[in-house]
Amino acid sequence: MKNLIRNIIYPIILLICGVSLLHSQTDPLHVQFSTEDGLPSNTVYDIIQDKNGYIWAGTENGICKFNGKTFKTLNDDHLINNEISYLHELKDGSIWAVTFGNQVVRIIDDSIHVLDIFNPYLNDFKYFEMAQANDSTLIVKNSNRILSVNPFRVSVKELYETQIINVRSRDLIVPFSTDGNEIFYQIIKGQKVINLHYHLLTDNIKKDTFLNREYGFDGAFFSHGKTFKWNNSLVQISDDSTNVKYDTNDWFPNDRILTCNGISEHEHWINTTDGSIRLQDKRRIMSSYGTTKVIKDMEGNYWVSTHEFGLFLIPNMEIGIWLEMDTELDRITHMKNHLFVSDNTQFLKSLHVEHPEELQSYPLNYPNVKFLFSDTLNERIIVNDGSTTMIRYEDGQFNSFLPPNIKSWYNGLRLGYFSDDSFIRVYKSNICVVRSDTLTSDYDSLLNHHWSRVKTQYCIEFGVLTSAIKDGYYDSVNNTFWLVLANQVLISESDSIREFKYNDKSIRGNRIESDPSGNVYIFLDDDGFLKINRNHEIQQYKSTQLKTLGTIRKAIYRDNQVFCLSNQGFLIYNLITNEQITLDRTDGVFGAKINDFDIMDDHVFLTFQNKLIKAHIPSIKDNKHPPKTFLNHLIVNGKMQAIPTSSVSFPYQSDIEVQFDAPSFKGGQHSKHLYRLNDYTTWVEVSGNTQSIRQLNLSAGSYNFSIKTINEDGLEGPISSFNFSIQSPFWLRWWFILGILSIIGLSLFAYYRNTIKRLEKENQLEQEIRSNQLSALQSRMNPHFIFNALNSIQDFIIRMDKEGANEYLGIFSNLIRIYLRHSEHPMIELQEEIEVLELYLKLEQLRFEDIEIEINIDPNLRRYDIMIPPLFIQPYVENAFKHGLLHKKHNKKLNISFSLDKSNEILDIRINDNGIGRKRCLEINKKTPHSGLSYSTKANKRRLQLINHNRTDKIRVEFRDLYPDEYDQGTSVSIRIPIII
Repeated sequence: MKNLIRNIIYPIILLICGVSLLHSQTDPLHVQFSTEDGLPSNTVYDIIQDKNGYIWAGTENGICKFNGKTFKTLNDDHLINNEISYLHELKDGSIWAVTFGNQVVRIIDDSIHVLDIFNPYLNDFKYFEMAQANDSTLIVKNSNRILSVNPFRVSVKELYETQIINVRSRDLIVPFSTDGNEIFYQIIKGQKVINLHYHLLTDNIKKDTFLNREYGFDGAFFSHGKTFKWNNSLVQISDDSTNVKYDTNDWFPNDRILTCNGISEHEHWINTTDGSIRLQDKRRIMSSYGTTKVIKDMEGNYWVSTHEFGLFLIPNMEIGIWLEMDTELDRITHMKNHLFVSDNTQFLKSLHVEHPEELQSYPLNYPNVKFLFSDTLNERIIVNDGSTTMIRYEDGQFNSFLPPNIKSWYNGLRLGYFSDDSFIRVYKSNICVVRSDTLTSDYDSLLNHHWSRVKTQYCIEFGVLTSAIKDGYYDSVNNTFWLVLANQVLISESDSIREFKYNDKSIRGNRIESDPSGNVYIFLDDDGFLKINRNHEIQQYKSTQLKTLGTIRKAIYRDNQVFCLSNQGFLIYNLITNEQITLDRTDGVFGAKINDFDIMDDHVFLTFQNKLIKAHIPSIKDNKHPPKTFLNHLIVNGKMQAIPTSSVSFPYQSDIEVQFDAPSFKGGQHSKHLYRLNDYTTWVEVSGNTQSIRQLNLSAGSYNFSIKTINEDGLEGPISSFNFSIQSPFWLRWWFILGILSIIGLSLFAYYRNTIKRLEKENQLEQEIRSNQLSALQSRMNPHFIFNALNSIQDFIIRMDKEGANEYLGIFSNLIRIYLRHSEHPMIELQEEIEVLELYLKLEQLRFEDIEIEINIDPNLRRYDIMIPPLFIQPYVENAFKHGLLHKKHNKKLNISFSLDKSNEILDIRINDNGIGRKRCLEINKKTPHSGLSYSTKANKRRLQLINHNRTDKIRVEFRDLYPDEYDQGTSVSIRIPIII
């Protein structure tokens, strides 16, 4: 039965499992981008990288731009056809391309502009190429034409106007190159090649001697102007006109050449229907794909465009896919020249390193392999599939054993050598020794003395373990056992167990490894690893790369190098040179997706998803590149403009926004951007995922805006910067300050002049007021008033009325004395004015014996507190006598009242008489020659104007008729004086 299984069933199983092998190749590890990632089409004709780091792809369904995270597809309604190829970037940053609808387009600021000027020349877009001279002139080759294009005027002219060579439609114009102001290109005529030189400045074309060729060229493609296609072969023409022929039938006899492109002078790629081949070393990549172009970006990544499978990103050419299967690969180990790999099926794969196509599969009881152990001493492989331990003997047979005394065999953490005939099996809670000959287990006396399990606690002789076991190692030379716990490291030696510390502190480790010299390496949780020699001398290794790795899942020592695997990546640490090479997502290797690795000779093998990755250790180079930051646009006060090449000036309080980008195709998701406004200021981190920096209300002065990017590996990129200045506000500029000083000077001069004038005017007004007071006094003491008073006294004397004469004379003398006293004061008490008025009324009452005079004073009126101008009321009372009551014969009445208005802020004086009224007075005055306003009336009116000149609250005087419907109307005078206390 065993022979039947071995001879019949196994080959069938091997055949079935062999079908699962997709292909074995040396393709570099790559990342694919397709329509599922945002690419507009999986058919890509051309790719370039612009000076700002963006990847542009011309596809079957439009042109798109990739920034490392998202694809942005550009469209335009004027495009006849969306299939775009022949991409080229000019020095001004514009992208030019050609559609399959014979349209040339120019892309500026992500907007497509169709250039109709090419329409007469684009009847055939075959072999369309572009080059730009030093003066920015664009040279376009299209089929049998060469065109000179002015990109600024967007004008086109054909370069064959001189017709020095008769070019026919079937003749071929091969790609060209530019050198300063001279363009070099070649014309293929039958089996001859003509070298032409066109000078842009002189507009002259010169030709070399006709060069006879033994080949008839049927096509041409760009490879720095020197590579041609002949049938399915390649011919390179050197500067000395010698030929080098490559017979590509030896490389890919069944493939067809699609294109050829040069990355540099020393690197050319041939793109075929079955991948791309590098001309220099014949290396072939992306087989089984129809490739159209290969480019290398600023970060060292290779990009490959294909006809049906989108774009491929190759981060590191030194990391190849040695084997790709349709199952998830898991554990890996080796024995001699064979690799053993497990997957998620019930088979163990065996591969010969020199003949990986000789794949063999061996059945397991369970699909999930817990561990593979290479027993190099006995040349066998121990496999644990959850139930069975299998031994692979040298004759290629697998024998299955079920160790009867091993409990929880599947849950073990690690298997290592204990002696030549025993293994140590480390668990979370204990350690056991496995006998090699019978694969049975027992607790060794050395360990059993110290280790035991009591209930649910992990115990040792001197106490209880604080945490579960994470890893262990037995040093058979020194008879020492190391045990790594979560929060400490224990060492068992000479029948004792103690905690091993570093700098008197507990060690928090996770993995332990050794080397043939007996050194122990403990990998720490927080930073790097410790190297402990046999004398227990400690040396620590730490770095940013080690710290980034975090928790180590597996480590192997080989040839003074330590290989470490974590969920963050894979690192090779050279203990001699301290050189560190990290393989992570920047190389296309995602640490969390690496299941296992092994070292064999000078190669490292990694199981990565369904791929077996192979890398030649000496060829692996540091693939880390400093990130570059590109300044895209400057938006000032809402208007977009280009980043200035020289210092520019912006108005005060400008809204300035700087848009930038740092395209990265090496996993720059955790990069940070820092900026500053001057060299002496500190760097400020850009918050969030924003790609712009906005500055408002910057103070006046000069600035140097700088920005840089630091990627997740700690590499700092170059600084991008530009200079600008903020203008001073207009009120701080010299012309404004000079103007303000001039205005201030003129204002001070005007103020001085106005002050002088005002003082002069005030003095004049004061003199006028004093003059008016004298006028008022004069009006009181005019000849008519004095004459009337003396006549009245004389009348008393004639009538022998001594008493009346004395009384009248006394009142008159008192009144004159008061007039003189009051004329010296600008304001007097209301009581004093009333007293003067009463004296005056007594004189008038003596003259007009038949007059009835009544004075009414509000008892609440504070007559001694209220101040009014002196001799102000009398002129209006005098007018009542002179113009109203004088012409009335009988029943003369005069009423004077003093009161406050409702607000208690205005003194209201009413003078009412029942005289002839203003209308009859006016009629009488018209009949009387030289009549008109009396001197006292004019003087009082002017005095009122002068008094109100500097007052906020004006004194108001109003006249009205008391009885407008009667013949003798009577007059009322209202004097409203704001109270001054």
